[in-house]
Amino acid sequence: WLRRERSRAQVGCYDLMLASPLIRDSVALRGCVDRGWDTVSTEEPHPMTAVQLPGRNIIDAMERKSTESRDCHRISPLNSGWLAARCRDVGLSGEQLSCFGTEDMARGSAPGQWLKAQVPGTVLSSLVAEGVFPDPFIGTNLQSVPDIHDTGRDYYTFWFCNSFQLSPTHEIFFVHEEDQRVWLHLRGVNYSFRAFLNGLSIPAAQTRGAFLRHTLDITAQAEVRGRNNLAVAVYPPDHPGCVELGGQGGDHMIAQDVTPQFVEGWDWTCPIPDRN
Repeated sequence: WLRRERSRAQVGCYDLMLASPLIRDSVALRGCVDRGWDTVSTEEPHPMTAVQLPGRNIIDAMERKSTESRDCHRISPLNSGWLAARCRDVGLSGEQLSCFGTEDMARGSAPGQWLKAQVPGTVLSSLVAEGVFPDPFIGTNLQSVPDIHDTGRDYYTFWFCNSFQLSPTHEIFFVHEEDQRVWLHLRGVNYSFRAFLNGLSIPAAQTRGAFLRHTLDITAQAEVRGRNNLAVAVYPPDHPGCVELGGQGGDHMIAQDVTPQFVEGWDWTCPIPDRN
């Protein structure tokens, strides 16, 4: 399974879906310290398969093919236009924050408070991209990045915000005559999250775990013909651990969470300060 799927890994992206939810399964993780995640295909993609469930068509869309069916999906990737800021510096609730567009945030905040976020990516990858920290892959630069055990979890707890529109003039708009739905698909959040849209909380059955993908029904919160403001608070693992206690893997406290264990350090990698 790993040999077949490793070359097509893509994790940590955000998609919007209309009509029925799109679930990409059989996707393996690939990547290294805060370099984000990418898609590389070195083999022919396997064909699409469909499974009929009550009221839903779940399609394995490793290979994105268009269809003329009335139940087809219209997908809009949300991998650009994101802003990120440390939650404790913003001082607003998710309900308040999701009432503002990203342009409003950039104008109304202190210089440097909001950064251009790397999506797919991590908090640390965004901080490095914006020059807050030097490239940790060069020399001993990683030693200058504060570790989450020393700073506390709130130092690496960030809001990720974006604005988007659903409109007939956009490709993503699709009219389903009977039951049009709008879905937010989170293809990986490490470690937990809370999501808000247009001043309202988005319910989620499970928000913890690095290996989950989330399909959230945002029909009730979405403005189908206007601007939508999305705010996602991303929290680090609950038990980031101390890398200086113990040997390989530090004190292994991060093993209490469902997240990659190597981020606390291993024989082939340095500890990742924000625990990815």
